[in-house]
Amino acid sequence: MIKLTDKNERQALRFMAPFLILMFIFTIIVFGIGFLTSLTDAQGINPGKNIGFLNFKNILKDTYFWNSVYVSFKFAAVSVAIQIPAAFLISLWIESLPYKRMQSFLKAAFFIPSLINTLAAGILFRLLFTGEQCIANIIIGFVGGNPNMNWLDDKTLAFPLLVFVSFWQCIGFQIIYFSANLRSLDQSPYEAARIDGAGRLSILKNITLPLMKPALIFMTITSAVSSLLVFDLILGLFQYNIYENVTGIILYIYLRAFQWDLEIGAASAAGWIAFFLILAVSLLQLKFLGLGEKHED
Repeated sequence: MIKLTDKNERQALRFMAPFLILMFIFTIIVFGIGFLTSLTDAQGINPGKNIGFLNFKNILKDTYFWNSVYVSFKFAAVSVAIQIPAAFLISLWIESLPYKRMQSFLKAAFFIPSLINTLAAGILFRLLFTGEQCIANIIIGFVGGNPNMNWLDDKTLAFPLLVFVSFWQCIGFQIIYFSANLRSLDQSPYEAARIDGAGRLSILKNITLPLMKPALIFMTITSAVSSLLVFDLILGLFQYNIYENVTGIILYIYLRAFQWDLEIGAASAAGWIAFFLILAVSLLQLKFLGLGEKHED
């Protein structure tokens, strides 16, 4: 136990007390209640009776659950693989522009979609891609593509559409983050490299990428976790026409709790399994990508 002998420490704890109390009430207690619920056969408003770890066993045997795990990890992998390189390259391009006003305009243009509520973004794109005569098909037909595509009714198009909408909404924040990090880099290595006659690709490979490694790792991990938790975007985009290839872990929990048989106990168990899966992935990323490790200069 920490021994508080300093007045400033006691004062700091007083300032932290409201946050700590609220966190205990709305996070730790809720987690505890959720775990207790996962040990019951609760259904709807019926609290049910204790059945031990039967819910966990049933969830682990459920092929639909493992399909949702596969969809979530596939979506996270594809999203990160597309968004991080694209955001980094766009931020490099923006920072290379000579006009500050143009830089500010482009950053704002890319960032504005990040301010839109995710559910609202899903509903917006559902309106744009609904029906054969939707706005998206009109634009595709204008540029010479197939103008009769059923985006929301075609299972094969559902996953690419989800990835596209996620890209549109998320890349702006990533660009702003990378641009801020690029501006904060020490310029002395760049000056020395230019004096030595190093080219742009050599500078990018040997100076920019090593210096940007912590930012790239941090954004990769946070983007992966965010993608694994995707829910409202799917619900807004596909509404009631949700295919298995776009049903992620969180959506599976929602469907099990509120649509299929109101299996609150089973949904709580699925939530805990999802929590440990995502925690394990995050820890593995921290381990292998090396975020927070000290590197020699």
